[in-house]
Amino acid sequence: MIDFAVYSNAGSREKNEDYISSYADGDRICFVIADGLGGEGEGDMASRFVCNHTVAIAEKTKKFNSDFLKDCFTIIQKNLLRAKKELMLSTEMCSTLSILAFDGNSACWGHIGDSRIYCFSEDKIQAVTTDHSLAYLMISGGMSEETDVRNHPDRSILMAAMGMENMNEAYEIDMSEMKMRRPVSFLMCTDGFWQYVHEDEMLNIIGSEQTAEAVMNKMVKTADLNSEGEDRDNISAIYIKYIPE
Repeated sequence: MIDFAVYSNAGSREKNEDYISSYADGDRICFVIADGLGGEGEGDMASRFVCNHTVAIAEKTKKFNSDFLKDCFTIIQKNLLRAKKELMLSTEMCSTLSILAFDGNSACWGHIGDSRIYCFSEDKIQAVTTDHSLAYLMISGGMSEETDVRNHPDRSILMAAMGMENMNEAYEIDMSEMKMRRPVSFLMCTDGFWQYVHEDEMLNIIGSEQTAEAVMNKMVKTADLNSEGEDRDNISAIYIKYIPE
């Protein structure tokens, strides 16, 4: 059984450049979240483009696995670069892309950018994607005195994203697969969400609430409280609970 909840808000911005989409066919379910980059509405176009194209590929795919993820990132990158050229859109029009797909009791996920996918099981964070940001690169490489990505001045500078001109069509992406033999939950979120909900808070909330909707509501309230008085980015998330039949 899969229980999920979705939230998206523009925050303090005039426009919400985050985008969320999904596709379901029986016990095959695909969730997608993206955070667009680029001025004058092009970030909105980019995030919508990558999400809708992921769903289009999912609709034609018989099995959700690592090959499906590779197809998504390779084909969408190629199509986005072509669309930008044909429509003479800004080279800055890019987007993060995070995909989580369930196929029976198997799950696979992949991402690029600084949106995140967390995997929780047995009251622990079992996995979390790597941020493709300058801040994360500097901290992980020991080149920064700041040790928390959330407070790093270069947190929003991305080193990789869909639509970046210097990326080839088959660049390596972060991908994971797992068999789910016990209850597992996932949080997919843009940086405007994880910036204000820390990992210990995530675990406490997940451990105290029974439904996906209750978890999401409490995380959103936590983000609102932690960001009070700040100029907030768009904030979007999907929380998914998987319980074996």
